[in-house]
Amino acid sequence: MRKSSLALLVVFAFHAPLFADTQDDTEHLVVTASRGDKPVSSIPNMVTIISAEDLKRQSRVNDDLSSILAQLVPGFSPPSQQLSSRGESLRGRQPLYMIDGVPQSNPLRDGSRDAHTIDISMIERIEVIQGANALHGLGASGGIINIVTKTPSEDGLSLHGGLDSSDSFNGKGMGYNAGLTGAKVLGNTRLLMGLEYRDRGLFYDADGRTLGTNPTQGDLMDSHSADLFTKVVHQFDANQQLTFSLNAFELKNRGDFVAVPGDVASNTPSSSVRGDNGGKPAHNKVATYSLDYRHGDIFWGQQLHAQLFYQDFEGLFGGGSYATYQDPALGPDYYDQSRINSQKTGLKLTMVKDALLELPVKLVYGLDLYRDKTDQDLARSGRTWVPQNRYDNLAPYLQLDWQLGPVLLTGGLRHEKVDLHIPDYQTLYSYGAYQVKGGTPSFSETMKNVGASWQIDPQWRLFASYSQGFSMPDVGRVTRGVSEPGVSIANYLVLKPIITDNRELGLAYQGDWGHGQVSLWKNDSDLGSRLVAGSDGVLEVKREATEVHGFSADLGLYVGEQSTLGVVYSQLDGRYDSNGDGDVDADLDAANVSPDSLTVYFDSTLAELDWRLSASHYFSKDFKSGSGVTTSRFDGYTLVNLSLGYDIGRQQWSLGVDNLLDKQYIDYLAQTLASDDNYQAGRGRNWRLGYRYQF
Repeated sequence: MRKSSLALLVVFAFHAPLFADTQDDTEHLVVTASRGDKPVSSIPNMVTIISAEDLKRQSRVNDDLSSILAQLVPGFSPPSQQLSSRGESLRGRQPLYMIDGVPQSNPLRDGSRDAHTIDISMIERIEVIQGANALHGLGASGGIINIVTKTPSEDGLSLHGGLDSSDSFNGKGMGYNAGLTGAKVLGNTRLLMGLEYRDRGLFYDADGRTLGTNPTQGDLMDSHSADLFTKVVHQFDANQQLTFSLNAFELKNRGDFVAVPGDVASNTPSSSVRGDNGGKPAHNKVATYSLDYRHGDIFWGQQLHAQLFYQDFEGLFGGGSYATYQDPALGPDYYDQSRINSQKTGLKLTMVKDALLELPVKLVYGLDLYRDKTDQDLARSGRTWVPQNRYDNLAPYLQLDWQLGPVLLTGGLRHEKVDLHIPDYQTLYSYGAYQVKGGTPSFSETMKNVGASWQIDPQWRLFASYSQGFSMPDVGRVTRGVSEPGVSIANYLVLKPIITDNRELGLAYQGDWGHGQVSLWKNDSDLGSRLVAGSDGVLEVKREATEVHGFSADLGLYVGEQSTLGVVYSQLDGRYDSNGDGDVDADLDAANVSPDSLTVYFDSTLAELDWRLSASHYFSKDFKSGSGVTTSRFDGYTLVNLSLGYDIGRQQWSLGVDNLLDKQYIDYLAQTLASDDNYQAGRGRNWRLGYRYQF
């Protein structure tokens, strides 16, 4: 372990209170993503709760969810600043994004669009459970990011809007947003509706150059988005509650600019000029529905939580005359673009029994039913690139929590029964136009977890855990990439599930002088999944043993009653088996693992004014092959952000500055890929002015 990790651990272990009073009681917050609504103090993993106050301060600077997570969650990758979250990970693996427990990730054909399915203004808080787990089934190999939406509590209406601009303050680089949130209480029924519209201009680097567009994956710059959110809560009696929610979100590029390649050799980043890329601009269209029923005492003193959900996702990608899309029957240099369609339907049943057999034992058990139908087509020609894969999952589970004095023991099982239905199909011409025999591979795996939390005293808690996560390789990439005759899906090894083992040892503090968590962790998969770019830049799936281990810290020192000095630190190393001998010997690249990072922040409230100043540093990193040869390098950088808020009764003004010192830098993934076409700089200084009026 690095000296910096040890130093932070020593600082955290220093026990003497410096200042009294305050502020935050994270350890006792209930985590709805935990199944059984557990407090943080009973979860033997590192948990990050991004509160409404945190979101308010961060969204003054940036409305991009990935940028907020990168600031506040140790182990989360540098943000891409694009519509695609390619290269973003949590602890070196893919997290499962959810909205109120409804999955947003698309693991059957991962287009890396799951961080852009809701506007930030609709979010009340975010729960991040770190480390591989199977609490909600498929996809949480890096952890869970559960977005908890706003809930109506009393009558009210608020209007808000904002302007943002680069340093140039010209029309092309300016954007704006406007929205409203209204709530109404009608007897036992509470209603909430939110509307938000955002218009984003061009992004500029610190040298005043427009950022290069990403014609395939899509961009946040030169885009507009709209979100309609509705929630209705009906309280039947003291024990029964029914909640319906709908979130309809669309983010669409305008497509008014084309990319100008950069030059890696001269360190010249890519840029953009006005032009037409052809085809339709990239977009996300997502609708998420949830019907949630809770009963506090349904029978034998048990609590019931039942959730029925549906999500409809469409992700259109930008086009091009790529080699993959070519077919002599369509003529030379044929232009096409791909589109991912996914529909997810599920039912989650959770039963909770406290004081089982009059013992200090909590029993949580239930059943999840889940169906995911995903395909990828080429939108212009109508060709099938990925046939519709249907994932049917039945998963009973059981969890026990046993309180033995100051020690809470936890353990559980979840059995994943999966049928993967793939029809017969033909690959694209560029892959050989092979006929592939479909099939219904079935998988049956039992996921285990065990952990312990020791409440040393009212302030200090030691925790340790072992858990397993269940996920699939990118099924769409696997099936579309078949490039040999005679393949039968029914016995295709590459489609086997990914079982990730996570081990963690941590220490948490919540007391007079501050709050904090530190954690040593390791995750590994005997048959993992790694993305590798082919000759035309299209990513392919490689199945190899993978291992990631690291140290995470999230520390806050209270300075007086209204101020906090904090540190968010992450150090990790990821490796894979490059030669099939069973030993992990080569570094995972930037598309699969993040660099070490350190964020130092100070936030404070002084009467009507609150503010936050933060500096985030990403450490340099060399990536080496199994033979020890350096294959790529990342030169780190430091970014400073400022958030200011002024509250005068019903009115709130805000100012946020992203990249306050106007640092010129090349994006993390772009540096390591070292491709002229995608050699993109990061965003330079950007100003954001906001106003809200509460009726």
